[in-house]
Amino acid sequence: WARIDWNDSVRLGPNKFSGDNLVHPSTLRAGEQVCVYGNTTHRTNCGRFMGQLNLLTSADGATADRGDSGGPMWVEGRGLVAVMGT
Repeated sequence: WARIDWNDSVRLGPNKFSGDNLVHPSTLRAGEQVCVYGNTTHRTNCGRFMGQLNLLTSADGATADRGDSGGPMWVEGRGLVAVMGT
């Protein structure tokens, strides 16, 4: 768990990737499409949900590079699934 304290000058905008909904990984089916966005690569790519074990959510084909950690993983039209780690 983490806590972020924003500086008073920071203005947060809308979540353009997944909206404000949260999707619990336990509600996903194997093979369902998930997408990720990497801040270093500046790209969105999608893959297939493989499953969840404890706190690890995995997807096949949703690739990331060094520095992309912390980006969103979401299901289009449903909401945020997880924060990406590599």
